[in-house]
Amino acid sequence: MELIKWNEIQAAINKAENWDEIKETETKLKAIQLIVSQERMAIPVKNKVTRYLIDIEAKKGEWLSSNVKRGRTEKEVIPIRLADLNISKDESSQAQRLSKIPKIKRDEILDKIEDDGKEITKTELTRRINTSEDRFQYRSQSSEDIYNVIQSRVITQLRENLNIKREQVAADLNASTSAIWNVENVPFHNPNIKLIMKLARYFDVDIRDLIDMGNIKVEPSPIA
Repeated sequence: MELIKWNEIQAAINKAENWDEIKETETKLKAIQLIVSQERMAIPVKNKVTRYLIDIEAKKGEWLSSNVKRGRTEKEVIPIRLADLNISKDESSQAQRLSKIPKIKRDEILDKIEDDGKEITKTELTRRINTSEDRFQYRSQSSEDIYNVIQSRVITQLRENLNIKREQVAADLNASTSAIWNVENVPFHNPNIKLIMKLARYFDVDIRDLIDMGNIKVEPSPIA
């Protein structure tokens, strides 16, 4: 008799659409993972469960990207906040980053981990992604080009939506108030791209939400 009904697990992942269904499926998978660990089952079984957990986390990231409101919302719309979902900014960011990687690419990396005789973990997956030849970094041809693609209006809306003053953002990011003001208002020639990255993490958004990808030169980064 099959101990773990893999087809039912896959069907549950495919069916999960709303937050409650996604969380329920994730909880069941974590319970299965615990049993597999306690029973000291073979690595291929552990890897299969972890693959499903990664799939449901990616689906969670997709849901968060689509449903957690960022920036201004209509008055009649009640925004969904991370606190309402009992999920931290870090957890949300990790799930959303994972969801940006196409499943076919994730599976290729996971297959390679197994081919190397290793146990699949999210840590190992992240490490492989970060050293992959397909990892991209965003480079502009000049610092002026960088400013031209920064979505200043979006940054201002995110801040105002949370009713946070520039001074508070500056203090939280260990930056000057003038630096935050400049990012929001001034077409200067030497923007601090590291500050843009910090702002993305601060407001729990993908950096691509703050940068217009259309004007950025994309090049493969070298393997670390």
